[in-house]
Amino acid sequence: MENAKVLLVDDEPLALHSLQVALRREPFDFETACSAEHALELLSRRAFDVVVSDECMPGMHGAELLERVLHRSPETVRILLTGQASLEAATRAVNLARVDRFLLKPCPAEELALVIRDALDTRRRARTDANWSVPESREARTELVARFERALASARPIFQPIFDRAQRHAFAFEALLRCDATCFTSPVDFLGAARGLGRSDELNRLLRDRIACAIDGWGRDAQFFVNVEPDVLLDDELYRDADPLRRHASRTVLEITERGSLDAVPSLDERLRRLRALGYRFAIDDVGAGYAGLNSLALIDPEFVKIDREIVSGIAESATKQRIAETIIGLCRRTGAKSIAEGIETVDELDTVDGLGCELLQGYYLCVPLELADAREVRAPRT
Repeated sequence: MENAKVLLVDDEPLALHSLQVALRREPFDFETACSAEHALELLSRRAFDVVVSDECMPGMHGAELLERVLHRSPETVRILLTGQASLEAATRAVNLARVDRFLLKPCPAEELALVIRDALDTRRRARTDANWSVPESREARTELVARFERALASARPIFQPIFDRAQRHAFAFEALLRCDATCFTSPVDFLGAARGLGRSDELNRLLRDRIACAIDGWGRDAQFFVNVEPDVLLDDELYRDADPLRRHASRTVLEITERGSLDAVPSLDERLRRLRALGYRFAIDDVGAGYAGLNSLALIDPEFVKIDREIVSGIAESATKQRIAETIIGLCRRTGAKSIAEGIETVDELDTVDGLGCELLQGYYLCVPLELADAREVRAPRT
C-alpha cells in the first residue's frame, strides 16, 4: 500500500524538523511548510492525504488554512495543533475547518503518528460504510431481502448501563440493536441493508416501538439513550403523538450517531426545538473522533457528550489522549453538558477518566450490554 502523504505546517522550522526526525520510521511521506501561504502553494501543486497545521501562525490561523483545505479537498484529513485549550479555539476549528482531530501542544511525535493513523482509518471506514450497496443480481437481492425480513422479525434492544461517577449507580441505559446473528454479522450491516433496500424508516420505527415496550415495565426513575442516525430526524412519525417512543420522551435521550451528516437535515434548528418541546434531550456520539462529533457539538447544543471510545482506549498510557479528554470535559462544563466516557474496558481506563472528572461512565469493564430482564436488575457497576 502506498504511504500516506502528510503535509506538516508550522511557523517554527525547528518544530517541523523535530517532528520529521521523530516520525521518520512511520509509513508516511512528509513535506513541510513554514507558513500557511507556503502550504497553499504546495497544495496547489499536489494532493495530500493529511494536513497537520499549527493554529497560531502569523498571517493566517491554522483553522483558516484548514478551511481552505476543506473546500479544495474534502477527503483530506485535517488535524489542528494548538496551545489554546479554549472553547473559542475549538469553535473556530469546528465552524471553519471541520477538523478531523483537535490536539493540544506540546504533542509527542508518537501520539501524533497514532492520531494520523486513527484519522485515516476512520475516514476509510466511513467510505466503506457509505459504499454499502444492494447486490445487482436478482438471486442475491432476493436472498438479502429474505435475510432482512428474518432480522426484522428478530430485532430487539439490549441495554448497557451508563453509570454516574459520583453516585456509583446506574444513571441511564443505552438501547443497542441486536438481531439473529445468522442474518447479519453486525448491527452496521443490518442498518446498511435497511438503507440499501429503502427500509430504514421501517426498521427505525419498529425499533422505537420495541424500545418503548421495554421501557413500559421499567421503574419511573430510569432514563434511556436511543441511537438515531441524522436521517431519522427527517421521519415525520418521530414528531407525532402516535410514535411509540413519544410516551417516554421525558426520560429519553436521542443519541445522534456519526454514521450520517447533520448537514443534510433541513431546518435542523426547528426539528430540534420541536423534539425538545416534546420532552426529548440529546446526546452526541464519538466526540474526539473527528469533524462529525465536533460539528454536532456546535449544531445541537446537546445535554450529553460522549467521548469517543478510541480516545478512552489506552488513555492511561497516553498523555495526548488525556489532554483531548480533559479538553472535551472542560468544554462540557462550560456549555452545561454532561460528559460520558464510553468504551471503558480496564481498571486503568476507569481510574484515568474518573480522575479527569468525567461525569458519566460506560463500558464492558463496568457492565456488558444485557438482555431486558437482566438490565432491569442493575443498580451499581461491576467492581
